[in-house]
Amino acid sequence: MRIFTKLALLGMVAVVAASSKGAIVVYDNTPLSDPNVGAVAGASEATTNVVRAMDFKIAGAASNHITDVTWWGTYLPTAVAAPVDNFTIAFYADNGSKFPQAAPISTQSVIPVRLSTGQTTFFTGTTPEFKYTASLAAPVDLNGSVLYWMSIYDTTGGANGTYWAWRTVDSLQPGLNGDAIRNPQSATPLAWNNFHTSYAEAFQLLTVPEPTSLALLILSTPALLLRRRNRTVCTERRKVGYNP
Repeated sequence: MRIFTKLALLGMVAVVAASSKGAIVVYDNTPLSDPNVGAVAGASEATTNVVRAMDFKIAGAASNHITDVTWWGTYLPTAVAAPVDNFTIAFYADNGSKFPQAAPISTQSVIPVRLSTGQTTFFTGTTPEFKYTASLAAPVDLNGSVLYWMSIYDTTGGANGTYWAWRTVDSLQPGLNGDAIRNPQSATPLAWNNFHTSYAEAFQLLTVPEPTSLALLILSTPALLLRRRNRTVCTERRKVGYNP
């Protein structure tokens, strides 16, 4: 039985190794490290009652299981961050007229991990830049080569008039339109009523790989071998007339 125990342990190790791999970036709109390139698109949060969305296309034709989101931003004008940020992330289909559809595909509240990048934004030259990372409680499936929109909205609200602003990158990726604004964010119907062709917000979409086929095969091997062994034993017992 030692061989089966070893195979089972090997399978477990393979699955753990597969599941512990870092998330893979499937869409990348990362800001450059140069603080003098890229500004701040503007507010997308509760204090100013504005929500902002950015369009994107994931390369390829395959479906993508989005599990994590990374984005960049800052706090204006006083650079005073709340102790904990509460964000709402929503994904939308395109309405065919360079705006998100009114109803989102998915809306989720997240509390991201917030880290200072050590950079400042071009907006003031002194406002610190932050990087945010959050896992989605309900992963979102998005098809490649299809135009979607994502909004990131800080529901926390700043102190002393401070508001959260989404960082931009240096230029718009080919085939994209820019960002859309809903002001006020609770407008009824939920209409997007403004548009900027010069803004491209900074974010990444990521997916965590599923366990590999090899790991699944290794996990099933001990059971298959044990079944084969039991069949062989039964055959040998019949040959010698074994009757328990």
